Amino acid sequence: MSVNRTVAESAKRGMLFRSGDPDFMTSLARGLAVIRVFDDMGRRRLTIADVGRLTGLSRGVARRCLHTLQQLGYVASEGRLFFLQPKVLTLGYAYANKRGRD
Repeated sequence: MSVNRTVAESAKRGMLFRSGDPDFMTSLARGLAVIRVFDDMGRRRLTIADVGRLTGLSRGVARRCLHTLQQLGYVASEGRLFFLQPKVLTLGYAYANKRGRD
């Protein structure tokens, strides 16, 4: 099962964005879910509606997540299509760099 299918199915069941943990940040979970729906299997450019459908988020929430990620430099847009920027690689770079030295 693909990561994206898992994200969408978990979101539909309400599992992805709910937690009994008071320290759990739903907004962070949503933002990471948005990043995860972009993949190499033809989903390099997505509309707000696509992101909402694939994550189980409302279009409004998907739009706000994409707007925030765009303001932070992690995604860019061309017309109605959004796509990841190279800056997203920095999220895993520190981990990968450290793992290479272990």
